[in-house]
Amino acid sequence: MGLTGLERKLVLDYLKDGDASLTVACEKLTFPIALKRTQYDLLEQGILILKTLEENPQKYDSLENQKLRVQFYFNKLALFFESLAKKTSAGIALVIPAEISKIDDKSEQKITGFYATVFLESDFSSKSSSKINIDCASHEKIKVFERPQWSELSDKNLDSAKEFVKKSLGSKNQDNCEEIKKETSRLIRICRYLFDESPKVSAIESIENRVHAPKIIYADEKSVIFASKKQDMCFSTGHEYAILFHFPVEGPLKERKIYISCVIESVYENYERTQLCAIAKFISVKEEDERFLLDYFDKVSV
Repeated sequence: MGLTGLERKLVLDYLKDGDASLTVACEKLTFPIALKRTQYDLLEQGILILKTLEENPQKYDSLENQKLRVQFYFNKLALFFESLAKKTSAGIALVIPAEISKIDDKSEQKITGFYATVFLESDFSSKSSSKINIDCASHEKIKVFERPQWSELSDKNLDSAKEFVKKSLGSKNQDNCEEIKKETSRLIRICRYLFDESPKVSAIESIENRVHAPKIIYADEKSVIFASKKQDMCFSTGHEYAILFHFPVEGPLKERKIYISCVIESVYENYERTQLCAIAKFISVKEEDERFLLDYFDKVSV
């Protein structure tokens, strides 16, 4: 059920007098447009004006006569309305409808395939602590076990990625060719996530600042790489963590569980400092589990 009457008026007052940011989306836009409070006005008649920008007066020309979806947060609740865009001398005008809608709360889907349960221990006080575990799924756009190649990076970011890898390998032992090769693979995958997989503006969620578990973007027999938005990253450089891996296997058991200890060797961030990747190196694995890992990754990696 949407907001009407007094509730709608409270929202409009908030947009008019507050400091709300908006995102504007439509079929013509590859990514939503993010707007700060200084980039729009709200008139008493309930008309939203997307201001013409002095530095880019043609920015909104393609939106004329398009059905736009305007999204924003009000008291951490995600709201939206849709309206036909009309061009005026002040900018693009949108009549706010009689009903403002709520964005549906889509619960997290059940994890399938390979994933990791990470055990965190939070020390809230000197007298008490709590054990927390989070399930980290494989990234939906990345083949986690595929050996990273330079070809998976976009051409526009390739030079920057090679410079990033060269700089990151500077302190590594160059005499160990096999380890350098593995480390280069890990860094290539990190480059893909930090440079190519980070959208400029994402659609807003039903609840503001909701925390999500990091995703796995790469795994081999010696390490696993976790990636997330900066505010969602739960790992710190130099800290040790216990992880339970869930490997899908054929047969009645359906999965093989491997318990390991790891240490976060490095954490990398993108240029905007909004996305992070953490390399977790294994430090303790049972002998039979180590054999399984070697055999498993030898079969699935290409």
